[in-house]
Amino acid sequence: IKPDSIRILDLINKKYISASYNYLGRFTSAPLGFNQLENLVWGNALFDPIPENTTIDSSNQNVILNLVLEKMSQKATYTKQYKAEAVWLTEHGNTRSMAVKYANLEQVAQNAFPRDLVINIEGEKKVECRFTLSNFAYDVKQDPSFNVPRSYKVEVFR
Repeated sequence: IKPDSIRILDLINKKYISASYNYLGRFTSAPLGFNQLENLVWGNALFDPIPENTTIDSSNQNVILNLVLEKMSQKATYTKQYKAEAVWLTEHGNTRSMAVKYANLEQVAQNAFPRDLVINIEGEKKVECRFTLSNFAYDVKQDPSFNVPRSYKVEVFR
């Protein structure tokens, strides 16, 4: 994930995929960009609450924030330590949705980050993605090198 694009090295199909954030607009009306994907990896709700568009509720030990944006709504549940536990994005007027569940928080300095993320996307098809983060590096002095093998097919989406 880079500020200007998403880059994927598909080792199974020997493809390198680069897509702009505008390309995501083909799949969702949610205004997804670098900040939202960064929030997803860090274990936060994708969109920050906007006071005039957010309602707060509670259930058992959780705090629930419901944010309504122009074409979608976000529901985020937080633990009593105010860490995001799950986030649901639902688009108005169609059946597309995304659910993100965070688990196994790891304490790093003064923050806790999820080691496990499960993302369920429903639309024309259903897709489930599971990620396990195993290495948290904060003092990066340079961008990691990213070399695409010559034998890989290159696909660029704008």
